[in-house]
Amino acid sequence: MSDGTRSAEALQKLAKHAPPEAFEQEYEKLLRNHPFRAELIGSENPYTGREIASETDYRGFLRECAYASLLDRAERQAENGRKADRQLERREKEAAQAAEEARMLQAEADKRSDAFRAERDKAVRARRETRVGLIGLAAALLIFAAIFLPRLERTAYQKGFTAAQTETEPVRADQTADPEAAYQSAYAAGFAAGKKESEDAVRASAPTEPETEQAAPETVEETWPAEETGEKITYIGNLNSHIFHRSDCKNLPAEKNRITFDSREQAEEYGYTPCSNCNP
Repeated sequence: MSDGTRSAEALQKLAKHAPPEAFEQEYEKLLRNHPFRAELIGSENPYTGREIASETDYRGFLRECAYASLLDRAERQAENGRKADRQLERREKEAAQAAEEARMLQAEADKRSDAFRAERDKAVRARRETRVGLIGLAAALLIFAAIFLPRLERTAYQKGFTAAQTETEPVRADQTADPEAAYQSAYAAGFAAGKKESEDAVRASAPTEPETEQAAPETVEETWPAEETGEKITYIGNLNSHIFHRSDCKNLPAEKNRITFDSREQAEEYGYTPCSNCNP
């Protein structure tokens, strides 16, 4: 290879990574640092395999060195760029994986929150249905009392009157007996018998209490001491850490990670632990 020449592939590769002025600067630098010496004549140019017979051949050797230096530098830069790309790709994958894990955790938290709200709504409906059933039963009893109690009194009165009439007929014929006393005694006995008979009939026909779904246990509402707030307390749980706090705690979670409880017992029932700062 003659002085200043290089293969087309090497020149193309060099032109891709280094401008011509960079090659000239590298060549001048080598020429300053390694000037020609007479004892170099007869040495072999490792790039061409030819003998260095003159200063011109030596300059050609230095140009080959400049080419090789720039190519090595360009390849190192390219390799560093590839490493940086691989690191960036790995970080992007890690970030995507972390985002997916966070999404799955949030979905699980939302699922638990929905399940809790469903259970709470079910308990509220059960209590409401129980109250409606009790109100209906009370109304039925009131209607029953309004309809049947007067009839009971009339039946008892009729029994007493009939018994009094029957018992006093012989007394009126006997001039020595007191008809008024006999009438009162017979009426009282007949009235008591009639009242008992009517009550037995009423009990036999009275409506029975309808079966209602067993109400969910009422949650115990806790309140802070009256001297502190005087208002009902609401506990706020963290869906991620499963820790619950007072509503005025400085370590409350973000809105999307919150779940509310009506009492401390309710929070502990769902597996939440109290905050160590606010001590709910």
